[in-house]
Amino acid sequence: MYESFIGIDPGQKGGIAIIDKSGITAEIMPMQEKQIQIREICEYLEPLKNPVVAIEKVHAMPKQGVSSTFTFGRGVGELIGMLKALKIPFFEVTPQEWKKVVLVGLNWKKNKKASIEYCNLLHPKLDLYRTTKCTTQHDGMADALCMAEYAKFRYGSK
Repeated sequence: MYESFIGIDPGQKGGIAIIDKSGITAEIMPMQEKQIQIREICEYLEPLKNPVVAIEKVHAMPKQGVSSTFTFGRGVGELIGMLKALKIPFFEVTPQEWKKVVLVGLNWKKNKKASIEYCNLLHPKLDLYRTTKCTTQHDGMADALCMAEYAKFRYGSK
């Protein structure tokens, strides 16, 4: 039985969120010079008991540069390799799939703003701002939290 549910929105503007017995956390994807900081993510995940991870299933986008696509793909591959090395079960989920389940019946457009509004409604005490000076909430953290909710929905009762 899983005790921790993690959502990962990979990429430069992504996020990572954890739902477990100790509460809910959402963080900006740790990046340094456009590289995902795998060690920092390991530090988040290593102490968790019986985790399962939902990672966003990604693909190249039209008109995206070759170099940025390669860098992004390498980062996602590093994340999947890290999960395999830590022996943490994971599954890939498309945005359409988790939005259909998590944002169901809310009459919201299934866009970035909808995931922020959903997180604010469900977890009003969670801070989705990057810093105290930010005026907009971080959609990567909100999407990651929605994927963690999806993982909990999919595997929470097993």
